[in-house]
Amino acid sequence: MDNNMRDMLVTTFNLQDASPEKQDELIQKIGGMIFQSVILRVAPGMSPQVQDQFEKLLATDTSPEDLMEFLNKEVPNFDAIVAEEAKNLKAERDAIMDQVKG
Repeated sequence: MDNNMRDMLVTTFNLQDASPEKQDELIQKIGGMIFQSVILRVAPGMSPQVQDQFEKLLATDTSPEDLMEFLNKEVPNFDAIVAEEAKNLKAERDAIMDQVKG
């Protein structure tokens, strides 16, 4: 994960006060959830050729970083989509926490 994306997640999920180790742990979990949301959102709009390339990457032991790099290259506005999905996940988390507190 590049530093810009990491910084965005730290800010979005208010992880600034967590230790670097805890930040890494939480970002890995949060990143996985966001990645799934992003895939569900962008896959239908991929061209057949890009879908085929992406499926081949998924079928191998391609690293998450390499998958993100591929998507960043092939999906228009990928960073904005990731940021939106992070905000959506945070809103869902906040709504659940409000119900728990309420």
